[in-house]
Amino acid sequence: MQSLEPAGVGARNVQECLLLQIGRDPDADGSAQRIVRDCFSDLERGRLPRISAQLGMTPEELKKSLRYIRALNPRPGLAYGSGAAPYVQPDAVIVRKQDGYHVVINEANCPKLSLSEYYRNMLGSDEYISAYGYLRTNLDSAEWLLRSLGKRKKTLQKVIRS
Repeated sequence: MQSLEPAGVGARNVQECLLLQIGRDPDADGSAQRIVRDCFSDLERGRLPRISAQLGMTPEELKKSLRYIRALNPRPGLAYGSGAAPYVQPDAVIVRKQDGYHVVINEANCPKLSLSEYYRNMLGSDEYISAYGYLRTNLDSAEWLLRSLGKRKKTLQKVIRS
């Protein structure tokens, strides 16, 4: 999985993520891998003089390497996310009242559909006789859909009550 794109995905921690990105970059800073691999806890805490002393680097060399490291992405998968995960809306909730429990269907999840009277009237008009078959087929399909949605709502209530 760690060989997939983007570089760093599938890492177990931030350090491993950065090392994966550095390892794949042909233009990586020469000291960046050593800094992340050997001095990561000091890097996290901003102990730059300690890193410089441990790796024998001048402050200028360290600053150059840090600029490269800061340009890496510690969370490469976020670029493919769509933000916060949407909350699941229940089809119904059960409410406790004095006389027992009641099923309340979440109407926000039920589409509010109706048939247009305009198209119903077209069926009875001689002006649209050539389109009668098309209108009849589609109005029948729409009526079937509305009946099916009503049955779904009733079935949902029955299932939850049981």
